[in-house]
Amino acid sequence: MIAWPLVGAMMLVVAARWRWFNGTSAERYLNATLTIIVTTQLLREHIVERFIADNSPLTETAVQQVSLCAIVASIAPFLCVLSLLSGRDPKVVRRQQFMYYFVAGVLALGIVVAGTRARREERPMEISGGWDGVLAWVAFSVLPLSWPSRWSADVRRSTDSPG
Repeated sequence: MIAWPLVGAMMLVVAARWRWFNGTSAERYLNATLTIIVTTQLLREHIVERFIADNSPLTETAVQQVSLCAIVASIAPFLCVLSLLSGRDPKVVRRQQFMYYFVAGVLALGIVVAGTRARREERPMEISGGWDGVLAWVAFSVLPLSWPSRWSADVRRSTDSPG
């Protein structure tokens, strides 16, 4: 019950951002990130899971896995925001976004494939157990962990270079 007012507030913030804070690439990437996150939050609400499960071929477990895939997708535009804020050329970031989205799609597909047993058992992946669950969580973690590793490599390069 507490979540719905927060979800509503999140939706208002996202709508306001799209209306009034949409002038730069960083703002648009951030708005895309927040839009996907709000969608993910809606998908995680039990009433929405149940509605989708009752009115589509998806089960509640499948909807939960779709929400994990959506959160992976939200990381792609967020990496673009981070790249722009760290001073990367916007043209380079624009080209990189397609790679980020491609990787997010491949990782989301990996989550769906790894979640097959959990869907058959109609159990969430986190309690289904097994190596397939571990693989799903690894796929879930790749993009969020890619930025810190790339950032630390950039810092090392900049401190190791003469000058």
